[in-house]
Amino acid sequence: MVASEIYVDQSATELRLTACTGVVDTRQFNVLESGKINSQDWVLEFGIIGGSHFFILYGPENTILSEVFACTTVDPCGRILFQGDPRGSANMTFPIQKLVYSFQYHLITNWEIADQVIREMESGASGKSDRLVLLAHDFPHNPEDTRVPKTIVEARADSLGLKIRTIHSYPQEDMLVQTISRVNL
Repeated sequence: MVASEIYVDQSATELRLTACTGVVDTRQFNVLESGKINSQDWVLEFGIIGGSHFFILYGPENTILSEVFACTTVDPCGRILFQGDPRGSANMTFPIQKLVYSFQYHLITNWEIADQVIREMESGASGKSDRLVLLAHDFPHNPEDTRVPKTIVEARADSLGLKIRTIHSYPQEDMLVQTISRVNL
């Protein structure tokens, strides 16, 4: 599902993490790109929203985990694991029933390194498979700008669990935010 897009000037410093143990209502967002990975024991739904990204994991034994990383206020769901600015807590881990969820935050302010990270993510995943889905979205920008604000979400399942890696570029600020979320199933 692709929604229409309205340009909103956002800043990397406005990104906030909401992690909770219920199903976040995605109708509160402008969902621009979406994907899904299914397994016998779990389902991962995820997407790029106007303010960044989200995922919802329907895990084993009725475990539910939602993550929203966005430049917007989020109506949380269930028990709140974390809600706020993750910059002071760059590496967080939360046990949820039999799962372990972790979130890492990295701010890159060197644009040469940022370009390298973007190229690696854009070329590193060769499209979709049952266990890997790559979403990418370029946001509105001045056509004369050589750097494009974008979000890329890579969701991958392997024998250890799930890895959701994202980048959110803010070229007008010379900033790139990279997140890595892991769920050990």
